[in-house]
Amino acid sequence: IAISGGGAEISFAELKIQVDDLAGGLVSLGLGRGDVIAVQLPNSAEFILSFLAITRIGGVMQTIHLPYRAAELEGLLAHSGARAVICLGEFKDYPLAEIHAGLRGKLPGLDFVVGLGAPVDGAIPFADLYGTGTPAPDARLSADDPQLILYTSGTTSSPKAVAVNAHPFGSNARQAVQEFELKDADIILSPAPFSHLYGLFSLQIGLCAGVTTHVLPAFTPPDFIAALETIQATMLFTGPAHHAACRQAGLLDRADLSSVRLVICSGSPCPPDLAEYVDGKLP
Repeated sequence: IAISGGGAEISFAELKIQVDDLAGGLVSLGLGRGDVIAVQLPNSAEFILSFLAITRIGGVMQTIHLPYRAAELEGLLAHSGARAVICLGEFKDYPLAEIHAGLRGKLPGLDFVVGLGAPVDGAIPFADLYGTGTPAPDARLSADDPQLILYTSGTTSSPKAVAVNAHPFGSNARQAVQEFELKDADIILSPAPFSHLYGLFSLQIGLCAGVTTHVLPAFTPPDFIAALETIQATMLFTGPAHHAACRQAGLLDRADLSSVRLVICSGSPCPPDLAEYVDGKLP
């Protein structure tokens, strides 16, 4: 199993078939090498499929955080020159696909909006990208080809674009497979959003190692602990805030962490008392 969670269970064989099919759908729209395709989705099978299909055709994925709204979206899409957006139809009662479709009139370079969920005027249903019968070219990326455009949070100034090239990103993940001594039986669980480099890194490690990545569409302490115990996760890629939230909810004291062999805690300095607490809970 390559991907589990969020109502999906996809083997590596099925993943390749679905990625090739979705890549063909993108090509049928006239998208291809060097085109920027923005993705505003939660951690889900659809996010992973979109990422792999975009890079399969030599495109560049631009990640967009789910909480962003019209003002942020317009600026980011204008800056990146995205030709297409793949997004949720709606997120927390906010009509994402409708907003993106409305931006097409302001952004002449934005040709397509693909919506996941209920149909939206001006948006292509995500499911329609499958079954087009269009073969996807085998776009081999060179070391210098960009694969991702990520943006800084914009805490102190306007968000800044960071282009991530294919070779160092993939090589880093492949080295981590050896460094973390991944085995066939490992199951990775990360509540970090795939729209961040850290979340994407955990995903890449799982793909390079050929192990299961369990997706958690949204982090809450109960959902995280329930998923960890149900799937018997062996590796966690977390941030200090995730552990602190679980601890404050009183869930870590009762959680069964017997399956966990490694926790990668990153993103900000981990308070020493929290690190000691989590370490003491591991077998």
